[in-house]
Amino acid sequence: MLHGVHEGLGIPCAACHTEEPPSDPTPTATCVACHGTMIGPLAGEDLRWPDPHRSPHLGPAEVPVCSECHSVHGRSEDTCSVCHRSFGFEME
Repeated sequence: MLHGVHEGLGIPCAACHTEEPPSDPTPTATCVACHGTMIGPLAGEDLRWPDPHRSPHLGPAEVPVCSECHSVHGRSEDTCSVCHRSFGFEME
């Protein structure tokens, strides 16, 4: 679970759960604040292809919703493989 990864890096729960009392953060906005959009450059670098963060199902400036695949407190799931079984992304 990503909670353990963040905790192991010394990132407290309050870094994402900023309200009192703690509530669920806005997933994509909270993730992008630290991780950026994770959309790789179009050329010039060795990228995984297909790039799960640059989906052809989204508009040109659209960012995927992080929590559709990644879960901080539960098991992450490769939702692309529901239709694209051969992709087989390794989830964190």
